[in-house]
Amino acid sequence: MRLVDLSWNLPGPLATLMLSDLGAEVVKVEPPEGDPLRAAPPVVAGASALFHCLNRGKRFAALDLRDPGDLDRFHALLARADGLVDGFRPDVLPRLGLDPEDLVARYPDLVVARMSGYGVSGPYAARAGHDVNFVGLSGVLGAHDSANPLPVQVADVGGALIAVSAVLAALLDRARGRGRGRVLDVPLLDGALTFAMAPHAREAGGDRPVAGAGFLEGGVATYRLYRGGDGRWVSVAALEPRFAAQVEALFGGADVESLAAGIATLPRARLLADDPVAPCVEPVLDLGEARAHPAVRSRSLFRPMTWDRGRIDLPVTVFARHDPVPDGPWARPVGADNSVLF
Repeated sequence: MRLVDLSWNLPGPLATLMLSDLGAEVVKVEPPEGDPLRAAPPVVAGASALFHCLNRGKRFAALDLRDPGDLDRFHALLARADGLVDGFRPDVLPRLGLDPEDLVARYPDLVVARMSGYGVSGPYAARAGHDVNFVGLSGVLGAHDSANPLPVQVADVGGALIAVSAVLAALLDRARGRGRGRVLDVPLLDGALTFAMAPHAREAGGDRPVAGAGFLEGGVATYRLYRGGDGRWVSVAALEPRFAAQVEALFGGADVESLAAGIATLPRARLLADDPVAPCVEPVLDLGEARAHPAVRSRSLFRPMTWDRGRIDLPVTVFARHDPVPDGPWARPVGADNSVLF
């Protein structure tokens, strides 16, 4: 399968990275000045570390879609493609003469995934936004109670996962003769709402998630964070009665006071030891500690990217866990494959 990736930043490129790791050939089409993410710090080996992660294994084309000649080259790509991933607001491609419905009419087998912020229709279709906006509107941040955004991109990653599923389902339908091309509406807001499914369902049933009071928000003593002996956080998630009983036996109680007092005496080394302190009791790690932790290392989801001036370990998708990866740099220059593709 060949996919044309016309998206920038995180969501679309993450979706096409996963599809690439599943075997698709992905052609990343950038404007002549390149995807803005290339320049995001920290920059290593000519591009940002995240750009390298998201664009490993892809081919790189540079096209100015406002130029008639480059527009013809883009159509030549689509004529040989199975799918197109669009990461712009809904009005952008139509203004360029590339309305997705018209593209599917012209290329009947083409699957177009439109990864806009709020969807191709509705009152917010034309609005700009980023992850924290979509997460905020989804209700996810309602119990967060902090001025700081979440340290992960929920809507972007959720939208990417939905896009991968939708594209694969559409291509499978096409392969089985049950359909041809189509336009898929994959708003990033839907990605955030998918993560919010459980709290929305709980609230609908009368259990409103509230920070420090909800069932999974700190209101249950055996499912929350406590300070360890070194002042760093420890996670406790002993929800099942048999696990809660073991935690209670170890710390002399299963209430907040008993657990706080008991966990405050635990040295960090004990929490990091191979044998568990108790079921569902684990240290909260920083990013570097996480990469070095045996549970994470065993997943083989970090691989070395090397180049003439250094080496760094970068994350890969679960679909690339056992595949060979290039030494590096993983991301090639803007338009590196123009001479081969056109």
